[in-house]
Amino acid sequence: MDILDALDAYEDFEEETNVRPYEDDVDWESMLPPDWESIVRRAYRGPLEYDSFEDLYNQLCNHVLLGDGREGCWIERETGDFIRSYSARSLDFNVASIGGNWLWLRKEGSRFPEVAYLESSPCLEVTGEIRTRLPWGSYSFTWVLQFDRENTAGFMEGPLTQPAIFFFSDGFWNLQTDTVYFPLTPNTASRVRRGGWLEYDHHIFTVTEDEHMREKELKFSLSETVGGLMKSGLYLDGVIIRPVPFVPRTEEDQLYRGFEGLHVREPGYELEQVEVEEEEEKEEEDDDDDSDREETNWKKLLPRDYETIVRIAKGGPLQYDSHRELYDRLCDGILLEDGNRGYWLDRGTNGVCRSYSARTLSITWGDDLQYWKWAEENGSRFAESACLLQVVWLDVKGEVRVRLPSGRYTLSWVLKFDEELEHSSWRNIPVTLTATDGKVSKTQSLHFPLDAATRSRMGDERWEEYDALHFKVDDVNDMDEVTLKFSLAETASGSWKYDLFIDGVVIRPNSALA
Repeated sequence: MDILDALDAYEDFEEETNVRPYEDDVDWESMLPPDWESIVRRAYRGPLEYDSFEDLYNQLCNHVLLGDGREGCWIERETGDFIRSYSARSLDFNVASIGGNWLWLRKEGSRFPEVAYLESSPCLEVTGEIRTRLPWGSYSFTWVLQFDRENTAGFMEGPLTQPAIFFFSDGFWNLQTDTVYFPLTPNTASRVRRGGWLEYDHHIFTVTEDEHMREKELKFSLSETVGGLMKSGLYLDGVIIRPVPFVPRTEEDQLYRGFEGLHVREPGYELEQVEVEEEEEKEEEDDDDDSDREETNWKKLLPRDYETIVRIAKGGPLQYDSHRELYDRLCDGILLEDGNRGYWLDRGTNGVCRSYSARTLSITWGDDLQYWKWAEENGSRFAESACLLQVVWLDVKGEVRVRLPSGRYTLSWVLKFDEELEHSSWRNIPVTLTATDGKVSKTQSLHFPLDAATRSRMGDERWEEYDALHFKVDDVNDMDEVTLKFSLAETASGSWKYDLFIDGVVIRPNSALA
């Protein structure tokens, strides 16, 4: 039973017995961190105001900035864990003497106003030192970072020949060094967060009962200084410290910390004597907890509107046994409703991608078989594509209403030409592409077909992508409806045009563009 289930049980008890167990707000106070008064006082925009401990608890379930805004904290509602965060602004970037260059930017999904972005440096070296007070228990020390797929230098050339080195020390007996080849991916990270942020659990350390709420110094670093490769495209949000269940790994661990014959079920719980035969039962419980935790992590990777997507899938609601299975299916891509819309997740960035078939567009003479035909084409996402037989008046329009997470996106046409012809009908005839999201408009003239140097991307089976519009969904418009209008036309030359195939249009996050 989690915290919220327990509260529901108390409310049911209250209705049945006319007893008011929360009358003094004592139980809500017990779920606050030990230093909650200090947190209230140190809030970034002034002391937190609250009407009850329940109100304060709910406020702390959202990320709260502390001090000068370089530190934060929150309560994870599902587990009741109290988590501390430290922004990249609280770290040291040792680049002054080696010609490196870091920028400070706003970035979707960050818990802080700014993140650090590595523009270029041959030597990567980031160090940090934190003094904090923690309840006794076990904690995970985690880096939060992301890699820019649009930047082709440095990490994006492939795994570094020299690994990045993570170092951690708590000033006592914990000393940990890891070597990791960048860039990390969702498969190698510990967790993936909204906005494509990757969490990497570097080390688990322990606060002993004697150290409970006493100042503890943590030192850590991230570096790669010997490979000589110019590195770029790394975003750094900062580090976080979160509680984890502690189970001594060796007899030496137990003796060293005085835990012989004892175990901790969760940080903050009292120690209790356990028998050897109970360990097997605990291992089974841990396996169940791990399974539940894994399911929770996979669910976090799903888009916020995944239940709607599941419901409107072509052929009926998607059936799945786990959130991991659903995530894999969405990464493979599905068709929606009547099969003329597509949906998929970019596995590398977790970005939401959408496609719209030529059947969703308005094509002048599109239903006249003298000018156009509809046929299945290899490499198409849809059952049929529009194939131009002959036309003088080329006019194709589209309008899409879509809800997208905040971020930067690109709208692209998906087209191809008959490879057996010389495309003489298209030579010296500029085709006009227009597109707008109501805020930004773009008009461009292109001479089809474009060569490899000028087309946007080349897909499977010779399908080519032509970018029509780059647009942005602001944080304040997150998941609000966006209306995109676009067209492809050539009506001025009076020339006959042939052998154009239209698959439709696609919308991708910029971070997912190849």
